[in-house]
Amino acid sequence: VLLSGAVYAIFGVDADGWAGLAVSVFVLISGIRLVRDTIDPLLGSPPDGGLVEQIYSIALSHNGVYGVHDLAVHNYGPGRLFATLHVEMSEKTGLTESHELADAIERQMRQDLGLDMVIHVDPTVTDDNRVVLLKMEILSLLTDIDCRFTLHDFRAVFSNERIKLIFDVVVPDDIGLDDITLRDIINERFCAEKRGCELVITFDRSYSKKRGAEKNK
Repeated sequence: VLLSGAVYAIFGVDADGWAGLAVSVFVLISGIRLVRDTIDPLLGSPPDGGLVEQIYSIALSHNGVYGVHDLAVHNYGPGRLFATLHVEMSEKTGLTESHELADAIERQMRQDLGLDMVIHVDPTVTDDNRVVLLKMEILSLLTDIDCRFTLHDFRAVFSNERIKLIFDVVVPDDIGLDDITLRDIINERFCAEKRGCELVITFDRSYSKKRGAEKNK
């Protein structure tokens, strides 16, 4: 108002209309930003990268944890942060021991990050060389396609007729290939039919930009 009044006093030009338009644009932009900042947490947005790193670091710091994946963080406002996480432990770990370890991780998350977490335990094979080598081969094949691929929940079922390999693959959002095409590429490069293998693959997308982590071996 002061600026348009000064323009009128000096130049005799009525600038009220232009000033009103400028204010309207400013209010509109501010409103859009306010709505966007409010809606994003309600509809869901990727968690902060620093928080994800802290969560993975805490989980992997516990003895008996071999890998983590499928992290989902839910933000319901200040002091109301919840998360779920899949943690890989040896299949030979007893139920009581794995439950105690999951509880210990949840307590540390609450103490260090103020985060209420629910841990889901996934059994993994760590001492069968056949399974470990097959897993490493599949992982190498995936990273040749795209270095951002990760896999988890790897299992092998051996029978007289064939080997069934069951695993989940986390797919980058911008890979540009559908699940059917990816499955065909993996089967072809692994030579599944010639080797008498059946690949049972589940493709999923990550809830965070970081797809998972494994403890260095």
